[in-house]
Amino acid sequence: MPESRRLQSLLPGTLSVVWVIGVFVWLQVPLEATSANQERAASLLVFPVILASFYHGRLPGLGVALLSSMCWASLILQYKLPVQAPLAQRAFFNIFLVSILALTISWLAERRKSSASRYQRLFNNMPVGIYITTRDGRILEANPAMAVLLGCDKVEE
Repeated sequence: MPESRRLQSLLPGTLSVVWVIGVFVWLQVPLEATSANQERAASLLVFPVILASFYHGRLPGLGVALLSSMCWASLILQYKLPVQAPLAQRAFFNIFLVSILALTISWLAERRKSSASRYQRLFNNMPVGIYITTRDGRILEANPAMAVLLGCDKVEE
């Protein structure tokens, strides 16, 4: 994999972790930070979990979900809230919600990747020539059997 492609593939995960750390730092700032404002800030943690789960699969998605859960837990600990407090109850619900989101989205992303690779294997291994074109007739993709039918050595030709 070229270096630029590898760096691009790391970008969503890096962005997710930086986002979570930024929200965590924001939650720790005591500047006129009411619990409602901090709760709104904590709700911003859903986005990086979705991003990491979608682009990187189950393990990174759950890792970012764990980081997000730790941020919500720090909010509870910062205010020394009892478990029965409304803010603590909402934080526990958010932890549960983000974990379920991470599991579901990462599962769907892995399914999408496996079905795409299965389609690509079928497309490349078919014994008949198959090609995909644009509306104006320009060939976008062809399988090896089609290359043989057209008398080309490689599919790229």
